[in-house]
Amino acid sequence: MSLWKREAAWLAIDLEAAHFYPSVGGRSRKTPVEIRANFKQSPSDSAQRVAQAVKKHHAKVGALNIVLSDRLVRYLVVPPVHGLRNADELHQAAIARHAQVFGDDTAHWRVTTDMEISSERHLSCAVELQILESLTQAFMGVGIRIRTIQPAFVAIQRMLHKSVKSLPVWIVAVTGSSITTGYKDAQGWAGVRVHQRVIGGISELVSLLQIDRLYFCPAAMGAQAVWVSGLEAGDDSGIESGEWQLEYLRTPSFLTAEKQDSETLA
Repeated sequence: MSLWKREAAWLAIDLEAAHFYPSVGGRSRKTPVEIRANFKQSPSDSAQRVAQAVKKHHAKVGALNIVLSDRLVRYLVVPPVHGLRNADELHQAAIARHAQVFGDDTAHWRVTTDMEISSERHLSCAVELQILESLTQAFMGVGIRIRTIQPAFVAIQRMLHKSVKSLPVWIVAVTGSSITTGYKDAQGWAGVRVHQRVIGGISELVSLLQIDRLYFCPAAMGAQAVWVSGLEAGDDSGIESGEWQLEYLRTPSFLTAEKQDSETLA
């Protein structure tokens, strides 16, 4: 793609910063631009700050793909609901489940749910409407079109959709401030949990998997297949993973900003 055309880029939003990856010649630049902003405390001000910084320093951006930290997202599994007739009824069941689990008004959240017909249990996530609307309005105001907004774990599992050939399987997304684990078997998703990232190595991941296994699949036997995005085998080579068969994925650069040098915009 020509450098003179307005090109799509990536923006990874974490709790206290956003990392912008300009597109150069049709590819996302590996070194991100860090923009300090706290989307948890002030979504509207943060969105304005980030949008203005992106526009000021990278005027050629034509479209933007946004990935949200899983710590800005709520996940749950919709258990089997007998008698569902269509996708609308599944969506309503997911909204009711969010209200039951989290106990607040789901009118302030955008709830989405996987629509895998063959599954009995479905993965559902929710993002505050204030965050989504603030981002949409801020970038519209500077003339940048948002192509997609998706949570990090959703982005990873979509990339893996065709690669995962057998179940059960664990999918792990390790990003700037979070480690998200999800377990899927023949009946669908058994659970997804978002953990605050502390160390970020294999030892921390294995400890979290051992805990989550008690919740998601306590009766599972044998070695567990785990697809890991965001870590490399050498991150903690001294740890014996034992029962966990770890498969390390090539991670998109926009999900690993904490490992890279970055240009910071105050």
